[in-house]
Amino acid sequence: MKKDPVSLLLWAGMWMACLSTCTADRPTALHITVDAGSSGTRICEWSIQLPQSSNETCMARDNGHRCQKLDLALAQATPQTIQDLVAQLIQLQSQSIPEENVAVQILATGGFRQLDPQTRTRQIHQIQTRLQQAHPGWRIQVISGQTESRLAWQAVQRATGIAGHDLVMLESGGASVQLAWPSRQGQLELASFPVGMNRVLELLRSQAGVSACYAMDANRNTWDYGQCRALIERQLLSGLQKDPAFAAWQQWQSARGQSAPPVQAIGAAWQAVGQYIQSKQITLNDLASHGRSICAAGPEALMQKGIEARYARRACLLLSYTSALMSSFQIVAARISDQTWAAGAAVDPEYFPDCKTR
Repeated sequence: MKKDPVSLLLWAGMWMACLSTCTADRPTALHITVDAGSSGTRICEWSIQLPQSSNETCMARDNGHRCQKLDLALAQATPQTIQDLVAQLIQLQSQSIPEENVAVQILATGGFRQLDPQTRTRQIHQIQTRLQQAHPGWRIQVISGQTESRLAWQAVQRATGIAGHDLVMLESGGASVQLAWPSRQGQLELASFPVGMNRVLELLRSQAGVSACYAMDANRNTWDYGQCRALIERQLLSGLQKDPAFAAWQQWQSARGQSAPPVQAIGAAWQAVGQYIQSKQITLNDLASHGRSICAAGPEALMQKGIEARYARRACLLLSYTSALMSSFQIVAARISDQTWAAGAAVDPEYFPDCKTR
């Protein structure tokens, strides 16, 4: 667990000051963030208003971004796959005028963090070498789980305007789960846990009970929500209870009691849950009700409703996992946010120097 050195009040104050002075006349740039995750790669283009004075920060323009998902994991990418990605980045840069206003940053997350150091170093070097050949300013770096948590929290705060002391952010990815919450000292508590959905699925594959959660082929007719959820929660708690950050979260929750703020949930898993239950507001009861129904229906019934096979076969796993995750963190309700941590990175001067205040 890590505490952000910038107080919530200071950060929010800087942001509100910017809102009062930012204008459409500010210079713009195109920031391209590449989210190199464990289950895929997401390329996002952001139209950014740059700061012109000391009380301004970078701002993403309204409706000024677009993202595309690639079904490749850079942590296991081959030289040809890396070449294809770089070619796509070059094409994006060439479409922007002037090209010098385009900045690219590849940020690697849980998929790279879980590699052994030697493999991670070799893969990063291979990607960085190709990036440098394309453009001297392009680079890749592995960010910590705490940094990913901070960027996600800041993206949600910007988008919602929720006061920092009332904002809790939960992000779930394929390899890890990030959590950010305000401390009583006015600072931001940041944590990352290696219990992402794909990671948990890997652990369950070695157990006979995995068939209760996940259709490995089209022959399984139904799943067992209760058994699946119990298996997942056991794996989650086994990983979480070893981490001091989890104990700190529990202590904070206990101290806040009924006054604890609502949780903002971000990530592809939550977006999929929202589509299944047709709501941005979710509760544990909602997940249990829909989970039992979907698991009992099975993948074939879901495919008949038009859901793609690759998603239908993971539906029970998804609802069981998100339910078990909320239960493990003792979260009874959450709101699904459309934000991503990449939105926070796109305006962060650590990754895009043109965002440094003048």
